[in-house]
Amino acid sequence: FVGRNCRITSFSLMGDFITVKNPAAGDTTMLFSDFEAIGKKHLFQGEERKKFDTIFSYIDVTNTHDTKELAEEIKASWKKKGISFHNDKMHMMSVFMTMDDGKNQVQEFIGHTGILLEDGDHYLFVEKLAFELPYQVEEFRSRQEVNDYLMACYDKDADGLTAKPIIFEDDQVMKEYRVLE
Repeated sequence: FVGRNCRITSFSLMGDFITVKNPAAGDTTMLFSDFEAIGKKHLFQGEERKKFDTIFSYIDVTNTHDTKELAEEIKASWKKKGISFHNDKMHMMSVFMTMDDGKNQVQEFIGHTGILLEDGDHYLFVEKLAFELPYQVEEFRSRQEVNDYLMACYDKDADGLTAKPIIFEDDQVMKEYRVLE
């Protein structure tokens, strides 16, 4: 079954509000499932495909557990690529995770992403957890609840072998970002 995943869904919803001035995809080898779906569904042709590849390619980083240092390296990479967001009504929330196989350069990648919408006094988070699962919308009372939900879902390295996930709102670390104890 070839459907849509979180990256394809978020880019479909936000792509028109993201600028990439210097498209330069890094390592995209782990996006093979994304590429299969994009190809079969004829999504993101030409410049749109370059933009997708640039945003979601893996980013080479320092081998550290310091999330502040890693966040700065992610921001620097995106700044070099000219990635910016232009919408104050919805935001792409990205959970950056560490890829460290012990053999190759340590990398950060967007392991999950979704769209955050402000709806009066609460927030709606639209996400797609897997190709074969339906879309889901979660409701939160605060951005802190959004952070805590994402960290509870994706901070799964009990052995502490890699850095904690880092949550970005568009091209910056989420102001409410915190690691759960």
